[in-house]
Amino acid sequence: QLYDFDHVYPPSNTASITVVVYGRLGTASLGEFHAAVKALAASGTVRYVLRHYVQKSVLAGRERLRMSGYGVELAVKSTEYKAVDDSAVKEGDAGSPSVAKDDEDEIEGFLFSVLKERFPGSADDLHKFRAHMVESTNQMAPLKVWQLQDLAFQASQRILSSETSDALRVMREISQNIPMLARSLAKTRVPNEVRSEILSNQRVLGELGVDAGSSVFFLNGMLLRLDAMDPFNLVSLLKSEAKAMYGLSTIGVSRSDLQRLLGVSVHSESTNFGVDMR
Repeated sequence: QLYDFDHVYPPSNTASITVVVYGRLGTASLGEFHAAVKALAASGTVRYVLRHYVQKSVLAGRERLRMSGYGVELAVKSTEYKAVDDSAVKEGDAGSPSVAKDDEDEIEGFLFSVLKERFPGSADDLHKFRAHMVESTNQMAPLKVWQLQDLAFQASQRILSSETSDALRVMREISQNIPMLARSLAKTRVPNEVRSEILSNQRVLGELGVDAGSSVFFLNGMLLRLDAMDPFNLVSLLKSEAKAMYGLSTIGVSRSDLQRLLGVSVHSESTNFGVDMR
């Protein structure tokens, strides 16, 4: 009986006699059998079928093959909670990664990583001052109504004023800790240009039917549907935009003009039309 996965020598498909050869590829013994049966199959005497087979004695002294699979784990969580005072930091934890990461944060305009580099002899005093600033900044003090009016603009300005490589981290920190950072954000000055740009974006998004809290994806002024977008379509669009930018740059379009051209909306602002029924 032959199976779909059998390897049949092509010229011997119509022979009435079937010869099945079991062997391991690459061995000398299989080569001898192959040469002999191949000659019979070429003459049309037999139908040559080869099946790969490895004897157990060959695998006895070898390491077993590790194949991918899956595992199941049952994690039992204890419902007993204990109150531990972790306010006192041990001396051995002073150089832990979490503390080193916190030193890079900006607190009320102070960059403690830069201060420690410039004043290495005052590292202990700077650490105490930073701890005091963190405790005072993270207090959720009540704010006046007028202080909350521009909080969204001030949060955006804080993100825009941060380093480019650090903007995503700042945005995540503000979005996750807005109650504790509200007091420091209320002291941020927002330029008129940033305020005008945000209001313009809100007006455009409102015309497109995008409500507050919704997510949208723009690429050089093009509104892309998130539910219909996949990585392959995104790569194709990026290549198309890059090709357009290269073509415009070759004819002498400057970088500033190029950004304005790619951001121009290709849709008409007017939706009124007339139909002639004559």
